[in-house]
Amino acid sequence: MSTGHEDVRDLLPDHAAGRLPEAARARVERALSEDGDLRDELALLTALWRDRPEPPADLADQVRARVASELRGTPAPARGRWPMWQLSAAALVVVALGTALLWQRRGEPQAADIEALPRSWTLDESIVAGGLVLDALSDEALRTLAQELER
Repeated sequence: MSTGHEDVRDLLPDHAAGRLPEAARARVERALSEDGDLRDELALLTALWRDRPEPPADLADQVRARVASELRGTPAPARGRWPMWQLSAAALVVVALGTALLWQRRGEPQAADIEALPRSWTLDESIVAGGLVLDALSDEALRTLAQELER
């Protein structure tokens, strides 16, 4: 619903915070006396402003210290976080232990496991899965294939 006070609506947060100059504040007050929706919005914004959390007292000092350390090239100590090299080392240890456990459980391959594989997998390294195998084709089948490929 357009009430003609859209420009005043943008000033409501500053009005709730008490940061408006006198002329703008008078304009907002006039619009508030005419528009109930604006009054409701102002009530919500005022409650939000009043209940906002206060920043820590030493926030400015913390920001200055962090900026100064960045400018010097020495990173400020990260609280509650692991440096990247420690995370990488931990991941490497987990992978190594997991691999060792899997090998330990599997053990050495048994002869029955090897015999169960198709003969071509264990003896003929020249055959590649999906590769063209022409050795078993007769001369007539090879001629037919060659003719089909020429078309």
